[in-house]
Amino acid sequence: MRRLSPWVGLVAVLVLAESASAEVRRLRWRGVVTDGVAPARLAQATESHLQVSLRHLGIALAAAIEASPDAEGGARCTFTAAKLAQCVVDVVQRADLRRSERRAEVPFRDAEDLGASLALLLGDLVQSDFPGLVQNPAGAVDALPLDVEPRVTPHPGPSPSASPSPSPVRPPTVQKPYKPLGPSRVFIEIGPSVVVGFNGEPTLFGGSFRALWASGPLRAGGSLSVAGTNAQIDTWDLSFTRLLTGPRVGVGLRRGRLDLDLTAGPALYVFGTDAHIKDGTHSFAAFAVMAGGRLSIALVPSIALHLGADLVATVTEGRITAGERLITAFSHGSAEITLGLAYHR
Repeated sequence: MRRLSPWVGLVAVLVLAESASAEVRRLRWRGVVTDGVAPARLAQATESHLQVSLRHLGIALAAAIEASPDAEGGARCTFTAAKLAQCVVDVVQRADLRRSERRAEVPFRDAEDLGASLALLLGDLVQSDFPGLVQNPAGAVDALPLDVEPRVTPHPGPSPSASPSPSPVRPPTVQKPYKPLGPSRVFIEIGPSVVVGFNGEPTLFGGSFRALWASGPLRAGGSLSVAGTNAQIDTWDLSFTRLLTGPRVGVGLRRGRLDLDLTAGPALYVFGTDAHIKDGTHSFAAFAVMAGGRLSIALVPSIALHLGADLVATVTEGRITAGERLITAFSHGSAEITLGLAYHR
């Protein structure tokens, strides 16, 4: 029998080593867990974009029943407003159980748009934190900063009439459009209110209405509140009515389901008194300044419960007298507490 040359064995070893190094890494995708109203077909769109994004890194999606993938990944998205999602993408490497994640607030148009953004977040996470999984670093997509909205435009394929010719795989073209200051929203709030003075005057009960426009941290709008009460003071049967309205501007902060804002502005203060006797009706208007805050807690994507508190200072004090006798007085300052519902879009 003829003996094999040592060179034949060396070639066989090199071929086996090359085939082992070219083994495709596999990642099992757990899917997207959603909290809130998610766009339709988000799971299918995300998986489709993941196949494209991971292919450029030399990584394939593993089947759900595959026993031992190289890594596992998944995402969780909370939808707190229209066309805006707060997402967390994570990857766990099976070899050492090391875990890493990325968080981002992602504006989107539809399921395809959000799926492309999640795929790019996962690709960025794998390249930066798990370089051992990447088998094709030369074709990898550049890592994106998380403060821009990703847009992916795939290159068109060859026409059917063109003759097939090998060409290198090109990564998707990534556009980085200008990101505005923040998502714009409109708040409309209504609810009962209580007005408490600082001079022992009767407490007033009524309602408050507020409309507010929000863009990022900026707030602008206006409010209207009407309150009144009936009071028996000594032998007098009195009715009081208070109206307060004016524009408001300020700043706000939004985190998840919570929205907090602080606003202030000038106001028109109208106060009326009725003693239920002839010539016993009197009213006056005065300039006032109001300032306060609102805390909103989202119950569903477009409805929230809000709690508000306003401080009001007027330049005129309301005094009710009978001849020379002072019956009661409404001081320059008061506080209004509001609890109600808010609609936002």
